[in-house]
Amino acid sequence: MESRGKEGRRADLSEANLALADLRGAYLRGADLSWANLSEADLFEANLTRAILSGANLTQAKLYRADLFEVYFEPKLGTLPDLVSVAFAKNLSSVQFLVFPHALVELREAFKKAGFRRQEREITYAIKHNERLDLWGNEDVPIFRKAEDGHIFGKAESAFDLIFFELPSDYGMSPGRPLLILIGLVFVFSIPYAIVLWRNRKEHGIWKGWLPERVRTDIGSQKPELLILRGYRVPLFAVYFSLLSAFSIGWRELNVGNWISRVQSEEYVLRPTGWVRTVSGIQSLISVYLLALWALTYFGRPFE
Repeated sequence: MESRGKEGRRADLSEANLALADLRGAYLRGADLSWANLSEADLFEANLTRAILSGANLTQAKLYRADLFEVYFEPKLGTLPDLVSVAFAKNLSSVQFLVFPHALVELREAFKKAGFRRQEREITYAIKHNERLDLWGNEDVPIFRKAEDGHIFGKAESAFDLIFFELPSDYGMSPGRPLLILIGLVFVFSIPYAIVLWRNRKEHGIWKGWLPERVRTDIGSQKPELLILRGYRVPLFAVYFSLLSAFSIGWRELNVGNWISRVQSEEYVLRPTGWVRTVSGIQSLISVYLLALWALTYFGRPFE
């Protein structure tokens, strides 16, 4: 039997008994396999794109290199497929659930116990991404889960999750991305700093303040000096000040900005005034958030 839907013609294999079936390379795109018995079936390189596995029995099913793109993965509890084989399936991060994420949570816990950290992160992303779409009221989300459809608070929470968690780290699936964003922002923020170093004014500028307890008192002055630079020193100082701004927030001795400043040959500090101070403060806040997000996602599991 077949039914027509978003995928065109769907193979209706609901409640079918496919135990021990050889389905290697099978084209099951959009197939309805709800409540089907797929225990110990061989689905090597099968195309299961957007297939529905709600209530299916997947006990020890082999999913080596099977394409699980946007599969509705909601089999019966306790009937997970062969763990090693599903670890090598394609598009794990795109799997979905129709009503509840219980099967995905079960699969994530199995990956966690087996030490499949990358796959564990992919399933976490799949769960959180689907929950975010649900909050937004996305029309592709099944009708069973649209409790917050159109609700302003649901949309606000979805937008918050997108900006602060999904885009920067994919809910921990891309733990190195926050550091890459931080490094990229160092160069982005150096642009306004370079402008102000080239065309400086006292109310909006970067000042060099000599440390009163410096060893070489014969160098520098008692008053802060407004930095006005030319040539190659402008981009160099701009990037350097951007680095100091990015890492200026610390705790006691744990202050990376202070560590970076030790590369200076002279004992001084750089301090901004006017709008430069505001921009530097914003950069510091963004950077400390990205550093915290990187540490939490790389060493922990904050989204479980």
